[in-house]
Amino acid sequence: MKHNVGITICAVTLCTLLLCGCSQTPMIEKERVPHATTMTYCSHGNNYYFYGYHNGNFNPALDTEIPLCFDPLCSHMEYNKQKEEWYSICPQYLGRSMQTAITYTSDGEYLYMACVAENADHSDAMKRSIYRYDPENPFDLKRITTYSDSGPLFGAPIYIYDGMIYYPQGIYNEDFVRGGIETADDQYMQIMCVKATGGEGMTAIDEKFHVDNKFYMDEENYYIINYNGPLTVIDRETHEKTEVLCDGLSPSLVYTVDGVQYLVCNEDSYTASYESEQQVTYACVYQYENGICTKLIGGAHDIQIMDGALWYIPHEETYYGSREMFNGLENELFDYISIRAGELHRLDLATGEEKVWKNEDPDLDLWFVGASDRIAIVCPRSVKGEYDGEAPWRTPRYWKAELGEDGVIRLLQGIEE
Repeated sequence: MKHNVGITICAVTLCTLLLCGCSQTPMIEKERVPHATTMTYCSHGNNYYFYGYHNGNFNPALDTEIPLCFDPLCSHMEYNKQKEEWYSICPQYLGRSMQTAITYTSDGEYLYMACVAENADHSDAMKRSIYRYDPENPFDLKRITTYSDSGPLFGAPIYIYDGMIYYPQGIYNEDFVRGGIETADDQYMQIMCVKATGGEGMTAIDEKFHVDNKFYMDEENYYIINYNGPLTVIDRETHEKTEVLCDGLSPSLVYTVDGVQYLVCNEDSYTASYESEQQVTYACVYQYENGICTKLIGGAHDIQIMDGALWYIPHEETYYGSREMFNGLENELFDYISIRAGELHRLDLATGEEKVWKNEDPDLDLWFVGASDRIAIVCPRSVKGEYDGEAPWRTPRYWKAELGEDGVIRLLQGIEE
């Protein structure tokens, strides 16, 4: 039951820098828009657009999911009889066709969504397109650009600053011979940008990065995640580089909140052994300021920053028993464990005040997705292994939950997908 959710967060505001190769387009300053990746979300007005391990668009004040297409007569997709494949450029289909591939960003006026490039003949499955979408007028859907994906960058984030959209592009040498010796030139990542009004992409920084690295950014810096090494921080104006380790740990996610960075590191891994073995990893969070890492929390899962706070669930292992696997491997046993403590913690980043809510149903493992005020979005899963031949998921996938004044998390309503 390994599930690690980490998040990076970046505020989207005006920036006064001109980047190498990226011209500046004037725009009105918008409200700060948080942006994160892995279990990723983007806020636009009162709506939250989640993506990553789960996908959904919610308004905390409403009971149902926010659709991307409001046309009741729209089929949302077309069928190519010759190719025997579905395709569409309807935003609802683009947001659903590959759930873990869609990513969002917002400038406060438009929502920008990057997803698998859709066309009638599916000429290239390794391409992504960025679309401009107006939630107030969902039929005004404009393709901004299309770029190559190159496998490891599947579902990578996009950002918008100064009227420019930034994204990582995967470059792959199509002449590479399988079985040969692959070099950095055969597959690599480049940081690109394109005008939010549309056009061809151009390099934001003239440098090649390993294709397995991750890319984040904020007003001041680019961040390159090196899984087996230090975080590389690149100043957007000078391109000066700084390498960061926190207590010897490699940061795996980057948040930026009000100009302060918060770095998530994998703290430890171990093997949970009962009738089978499962690898378990939990994380910690550091505040990174003036070149110094200060540890805020450790032993955490489902890390998220929203509503001016750091949200997380502490690590705690509970074994519920074992039973035969439901995928046809009847001779193999699967251990039902929970690695979450059954508590949701909220650490206010401004005041340091911490609040704790306990899960009212100990038989449900609540995977935390996000929260606003007293409403949380969670994904409940049975940890007792009681099911009728199906995977132990409760449906609908998402549930709204109330964070009670008495410190209890109560499921309110399933959110239909």
